[in-house]
Order: sequence, then structure tokens, then C-alpha cells
Amino acid sequence: MVSPSLRAALAQAIPKDVELIIRHLATDPTPCPALFSPLPGQSEEPTTCENHFITVSIQPEVPRDDTRDNNRIELFIFAIEILVFTTANLTTVFISKADSTGYLYRLKLPPTAKSLMRSISTSFLSHIVSSHQRPGIRLVLSLFARAQNQYLFPGSVENPRKHILDDRGLVKWWCRVVDPILRRHEPEAKVDANGHPAEEQNRDTEAQTTSATAYLIVPGCDKFESRTFFPPSAKSDPQTRPRWLNSYPLHQICGSQNAPPRCQVPRFPDDPKARFLLDLDYEVPDVTNESSTGQWRSIKTIDQFWEMMAYRQECSAGRLVGFLWVVINPPGLLNSVPMISSTSQNAHNQTKRDIESTPSKDATLESSASESKVSGQVRNSTAEEYHNELLPQNDVMIKDPPTCPTSASFEGDTGTIKLDDKSYHNLVGLLIELDFDNEKTAIESTGSWISKLSTMIGRNNHGEEVIGESLPVENFTHQPADASKLLRGGLIRKRKKDAGDTVTPSAHGKEPDSSSVANLEGHDDQQRQSPNSGPQIMTPTINVLNASVIRKKKKQEKS
Repeated sequence: MVSPSLRAALAQAIPKDVELIIRHLATDPTPCPALFSPLPGQSEEPTTCENHFITVSIQPEVPRDDTRDNNRIELFIFAIEILVFTTANLTTVFISKADSTGYLYRLKLPPTAKSLMRSISTSFLSHIVSSHQRPGIRLVLSLFARAQNQYLFPGSVENPRKHILDDRGLVKWWCRVVDPILRRHEPEAKVDANGHPAEEQNRDTEAQTTSATAYLIVPGCDKFESRTFFPPSAKSDPQTRPRWLNSYPLHQICGSQNAPPRCQVPRFPDDPKARFLLDLDYEVPDVTNESSTGQWRSIKTIDQFWEMMAYRQECSAGRLVGFLWVVINPPGLLNSVPMISSTSQNAHNQTKRDIESTPSKDATLESSASESKVSGQVRNSTAEEYHNELLPQNDVMIKDPPTCPTSASFEGDTGTIKLDDKSYHNLVGLLIELDFDNEKTAIESTGSWISKLSTMIGRNNHGEEVIGESLPVENFTHQPADASKLLRGGLIRKRKKDAGDTVTPSAHGKEPDSSSVANLEGHDDQQRQSPNSGPQIMTPTINVLNASVIRKKKKQEKS
């Protein structure tokens, strides 16, 4: 099924009648260093990277004297950056940065509303994941959760309204962000420690549908403690097919399972494990020599690597960090099938895969026509060929480029702005040089950033207004209670009933189970919603001993 557009996805995540302004910046895929280190003597795997950056702003109410022009006044509230790495056999969606300014309170949302930042993050990630899925190619969503006061908005830490999560809260928050994406796919078949399927009956179901599993590693925490970071929905998953695992998806994302550990861990930008890998590489004398084993002297296995990560300064400075992966297998590809690096395949295997993925000649001609419409893309691997075949499904990327001679292109219908790599990094770099310590300064910084973007693309109307369509979840409304309803039944300590006392049954014919808080709350809400129910008046009663509990003195027989 074709994924909905970004605007429709965000509208379904934003509360009803709430208006936000969205800007989606993106770059074309460009060659980049490989995520995985090659084996000794081999070349790097051809890899491309494309950047996606989304900003969310509001229109605050300001006095007319402060409005210098007729342009609308905007205030940033949230931004997130995502990098998409593409190889011939794997697509990696990496969450680079995410931050908020703390000015969300200007929307005056009800306190019981769902987290708007979490909903926007889930919708944007789901849109990126859906638009980059390729037939027969595995996709992995990866992120590194580390709590900091600010990432993208300098000075926002000075805003007392900004809600800064601690280390544990941030890991749990990201797990709840990606969990809805995980739930859109079927569970994977259970595999053993070697990656082989343990349940044959689930292989057919998994082969016909898209399956997914989430993996989490928190250095310094054992498996039992790491499970506390899983989202609440993980408690209802069957033990035979869990959706969340406390392990590293080695067989699913690594191209060579027999390679040394330095070749089994991806290296992302601003990644603590990448810096640890770089330090360990000094133990290998010559990684370019084919005769070299590529083994470190101190760490021999991938399990030892993750154990030593807990002692790194970035992971042992008193704060916990989390490494999270969501592996999505397309239909026909089981999770037990290991990853194969494109550098280890010959040309015959690549040609065979291309032929099998092409159903007919008409489809081949249609794919060639779609490829001829897209210019300026790097095509040094089979991954780009699959990407071009999927371009007609993504209405964001098939628009004609603008006629103005600028270094950026503008997609008017969806609000997506295509920039070259240099302009993109200059614009993101400008954001971290501004100031958001107070609302007035934040409005000026937002205007400066938008003005710079307008200069790059040669036009001003580049913000997409999105009006929310999400209805609030019906919850029990907490109305002011009467004096007789201040204490719930679970808080009243009743005296122990005697054997002769009579028990009055409830309206359902039996007593409520006092051991279940949910049952008590639901029972109390049913009584409160009943039209005939009113305040119960407790009248004092006289306690009379039952005849069965009166002990009579035994008569003594006269001799």
C-alpha cells in the first residue's frame, strides 16, 4: 500500500483545529563513506546518503506594534533531522537530531492531550520509512538516545517551559515513538541464537507480509533492567513471538557474520560507538592488507564490544544512553535470512536479482521512463535503481524543478524543499548559531532562519499550513465530586464482617473484586454515569449480636 503524503500523515497526528506550519527540507542522495568497515583488503561498500529536516512552527499572538511587515510571525517549537543511507542490500534510516524550544504551551492544548511532539515524530518517521522501502530489501530504523539540554535550538534550555527529559525518560520516549511504526507490521518468526528459525509454522505468514522487530541495548543495564524501557504495549506481546528484544540485530544488518567485530557495527555521525571503534582500530596495524585478520587485541567478539561500551565516558558519566533498532523485512524476506554485503557478491548475482525484480517488459519500460525524468542522482549501485523505481509512488520527488537559477528547488504542492548538500548544511548550521532563550528572541531567530531559506530558494511562500484532524480519545471526564464521593471504595477501610452479618450484593449480583484497581475504577465510573444513581446517604445502624454468636453458660448437673 502506498504511504500517505506527509501532510495527510501529520494532519492525522495533530489535534483537531490546531494549526501548524511545516517545512520539509531534503537533499538528493550523494556518495558518502560506508557505514560498515570493509574486510581487510576489500573496498568499501558503495553507499549514498540523503538528508531530511523538518521544522514545526506556530503563529503566536503578538501586538500589532511588533509586526513590522505583513508577513506572518512564526515561532519554532520542534525540529528533527533524519539521514537515509542506501546500499544495494540495506536501507538505513538514522535519526540524527531532535529538539524542541519549549514554546508549545502557546497552543494552549489540554493537559490530557497526547504528546504532540511524539505524534509528529512518529508520523514523520513513518513517512520516511514508507517512502524508502524497496522490494526485497531490508530496512532498519536506527537511533542513539542521549539526554541533553539542547540540540538544535541554542538557549532554549533557559526557557522554564521547556520539558527536558532525563536519561531514562528519553530512552522510554523514543521507544514509544517507534512502537507505532513497529505495530504496523507483523511479528517475526522466533529465531535461535544463530539466527535460524525456531518455529516453522510462522514462516509462511512472515514470507507473505512485512514483518518487523525492535532491538534495544542500554549499556550498563542487564536484560531484565533493559525491559523496563520497553513501551507498555510490549507487555501484551506473546512470549513465543516478542516484538521487543534486548539484543543487537547482527544477522539482520551486518553483511558478514564471520567478519571481525570492527566490521559488524555501523559508524554514524556523532556516534559514541563510532568513536570507540576508531580508538580500537589503532590496535590493528594495517587494515588494508589482505593478510591482516582485522582483529583487535583487546576485544574479540561483538558481545565483548557492547560490554565495554558501558565503560566508555559517554555511557558511564552517570547517565544512561540507548541504542535502538527497528528491523523491517519486506514480504518474501525472512528475518532468519542474513544480510549479504554487496561487496561480496559478483556481477552475476546482481544481474539475477535485477531480472527477478522486473515482472515484465512493460514494467521495465515504465521504470526506464521514470529514471529518465530524474537527473543529478548518483547511480553507482543497484540500490539507486530500486529507488528510482519507487519514485512515482512518492509525489514529493516527481515534481519538475523550478525555472529560477537557484541552488535549491521548491516543491510547492507538498511543501518539500530540495536543497543541494552545501546549502542544506549551511542552513542547518545557521540554526545552531541563533538564540532561543526567550520568546521575543526566539521569534526573531525564527524569522532570520526563514528569511535565509527564502533567499536560497528565491521565494517566500514555502511554509505548509497543516490543520489537525485528530480527535481526542474519549476518556472518563473528571467532574467535581460531591462531598459523599470524595473517597473511593478502595480507600475506605471496612471493619471485618462477622459470620452472622448479611452481605448486600452489588448491582451486578456480586461484589466487586477489591484486588483490581481497574475494576474498582470502572465500577465507580459506571455508578457515576448512571442516570438514576445519586449520592448515597450513610445512615447509622444499631449493631445487634446474632443469636448464633452468643455463648451460653453450660449448666452444671447437681449430684
